[in-house]
Amino acid sequence: MAAISVATDRRGTVAAALKGDWPLLLFLAALPLGIDARISAGWFLPLWFDEVFTGTIAGQATAAGLLKWCLSELTGPAFYVPMWLWAKVAGVGDGALRAPALALSIAAPLLIAWRGHPDRRVRL
Repeated sequence: MAAISVATDRRGTVAAALKGDWPLLLFLAALPLGIDARISAGWFLPLWFDEVFTGTIAGQATAAGLLKWCLSELTGPAFYVPMWLWAKVAGVGDGALRAPALALSIAAPLLIAWRGHPDRRVRL
């Protein structure tokens, strides 16, 4: 079974290492298509209600303002504190609010492919 880093086999070729590993090949083909669809389908649209709400909380000027919002929000600080810190670096524009979700939606399947169940057929 080839690792997600697409290690080469003893002959030294990537193609030979991937031969017969159709789940990995399917994943490597689908991931860029999914990323493209996510970006082209919604990146330039106006923010959705939940994104506006996140921007409101993440845009608080002080930690006290953030704490006040987090105490009144059901989900608590686990999502909003990292977004608040991110907003301090990148701002609260449309792209800045969507960038972490895009990065994590790319990282999650890569992490699963890299460290997920050793039998790829389990996820089918």
